[in-house]
Amino acid sequence: MASEKEPSGLFHEMLKDIYFAEKKNPERPSRDGKTAAQSQELKAAFELHETETEEHVARLEKVFKEIDETPSGKTCDAIIGIIGKARR
Repeated sequence: MASEKEPSGLFHEMLKDIYFAEKKNPERPSRDGKTAAQSQELKAAFELHETETEEHVARLEKVFKEIDETPSGKTCDAIIGIIGKARR
């Protein structure tokens, strides 16, 4: 694999960050909010978001396959921070 400083290495690292974020996404409080939502509109929005997240993961897995890499995420402190703030 290319160095993180090379464009292709940077691409791979960013791809791993995005994959981590999308795979971590269902663990966010919004998933719990889907069942607690009072309005049908809000419930539908949570369901749509969940479906979109699944589609994003599938697309990312296709990209990994195209570049002959195994789909994997890399822990991203920024995403961990965002999730932490959302849970407060």
